[in-house]
Amino acid sequence: MPDPIHILGHTGLSLANLPYTKSPAFVRADRTCGHYIAAIVAAKEQGARSRLTEAIRLGLLHYAQCMREHGIPMLDPDQFGGLSLGGVPGISPVGRYTPVFRHADEACRPQLPTGVRDNGSGP
Repeated sequence: MPDPIHILGHTGLSLANLPYTKSPAFVRADRTCGHYIAAIVAAKEQGARSRLTEAIRLGLLHYAQCMREHGIPMLDPDQFGGLSLGGVPGISPVGRYTPVFRHADEACRPQLPTGVRDNGSGP
């Protein structure tokens, strides 16, 4: 497992590149070692929830809906306001640097609520 890294727009350090599918070895290790970071994860989640107002949540929801209308399989925002393509199987890559993503983002950006910035980690 890689060391934690700082991700632009995130508070503190983040665990990046965690597997989407949890292998039995990962599950065992997480059960054994997860208590070391449980309080940190809970504090980061609480901070994210406290910043997510209903107006911001609705704006992010409208942005995700608009992106889907433009062919990007974006999921609705999670409980912390995070937006994701979700690793949807069977869909060609539409990462943030592809022309189709940039076109959709340009069309949908007016849906983002005031104050939501994209600093390289996504809106």
